[in-house]
Amino acid sequence: MTNRSTSQASGVLQPVTIQTNPIAVTDRTREVYESLSRRAYDLFEGRSHQHGHDVEDWLCAESELLRPVPLEIKWSDEQVTVRAEVPGFTAPDIEISAEPQRLFISGKKTLSAEQTREETACSEQRSKEIFRAIELPAEVDPSQATAILKDGVLNITLPKTVASKAARAQVRVERPIR
Repeated sequence: MTNRSTSQASGVLQPVTIQTNPIAVTDRTREVYESLSRRAYDLFEGRSHQHGHDVEDWLCAESELLRPVPLEIKWSDEQVTVRAEVPGFTAPDIEISAEPQRLFISGKKTLSAEQTREETACSEQRSKEIFRAIELPAEVDPSQATAILKDGVLNITLPKTVASKAARAQVRVERPIR
């Protein structure tokens, strides 16, 4: 199931692998959740354990650790399409996991910069990380999903499952005994 392109040229289509293994999704979700929890707790401790700011701390941790991923979700009778803006990421940086009702987009890219001044070497690292969990508007077939990255825009196509025909039930009304 590895169908990744190593091309990083601008404008080149880069296929991105979509995982359908829910265990991988759970591990990645847990990892992001734990990172956010640790940072939110650090913020709580920084205020001398002052209560009442839980949501604020969580949102602050998200904004510090994760980059926002603007989304556009569209659907038709045949498919659901998700368009996500992920500038600066390449296909190998991104992990996509699909389930019948949910889609997970995550990515991590570590950038290093090293400067030398006189006899001192200075090295800096910063991390770009994204994570989105999306509830889909319809049930899809994860095994048929495709994803393409081009010019920092990730386009994911998820074919809908064939809807089973609803069975008609005959309703019988019983009259009360008098």
